[in-house]
Amino acid sequence: MSTKKPWFVAGLPGAGKTRLILGLLSLGAKAQKNPVATKPLDVGLLRKNAQEQPLDGELFTPLVQGEPSSGLIFPYVAHEDYPVELAFRRDGVRLDWKMLSQRLQVLLEHYGPVLVETPGGLMTPLEEKRRVIDWLKEAQGVVVYLVGPEPNGLNQLLLELQLLEKSGLEVLMVFNNRYSQTDGDLLFYQWEQAEAAANREAFGMLPFLKNPSPEALGAALEEHMPKLVERFLNG
Repeated sequence: MSTKKPWFVAGLPGAGKTRLILGLLSLGAKAQKNPVATKPLDVGLLRKNAQEQPLDGELFTPLVQGEPSSGLIFPYVAHEDYPVELAFRRDGVRLDWKMLSQRLQVLLEHYGPVLVETPGGLMTPLEEKRRVIDWLKEAQGVVVYLVGPEPNGLNQLLLELQLLEKSGLEVLMVFNNRYSQTDGDLLFYQWEQAEAAANREAFGMLPFLKNPSPEALGAALEEHMPKLVERFLNG
């Protein structure tokens, strides 16, 4: 069994978790570190098919060596756009946590850095007695918490960061200016409040990008968060 720790990328809905993962995957592949990313629990298959949009897991696969099967990269995808627990309940699907743990171990043993995208929100129910934060505590991986500096989400953000601080997990906090927030006072205030709630410094901010390709995201991470990139590539 691998002793490596997976990196769980968490944050509120819309924080940009998939984009951060794509940037890190691009850098890992460029450095020949054989990275991999997985989104074990996804929803909204019908909507994405109707709009001809790829699943997040399908965006990860081209950046991973060996063409891994969808069962490894995105094993569970619910049809409807409901919260995770309700979406799988409506599909009649019971999540097999032992299987998910085993597949994560396969990735840890056969690849380099392993990234896991979680559903948005730490208190999001995954089943009756398990929420995202419970999953993170069980897995004991590194948590990369992504902060999207939005004008109306500060209360929810601070509650999430306090929950993480009390969890005892290893947390790396990063900002993502996905929607081109330009109010410097607001950005500074949210940054200050987030660091206080998390009791740690942020690694930096991923800037707004008009063309957020994996390569552009990777280059921006190298420029704005070199310490995070070094940690990802070198363990």
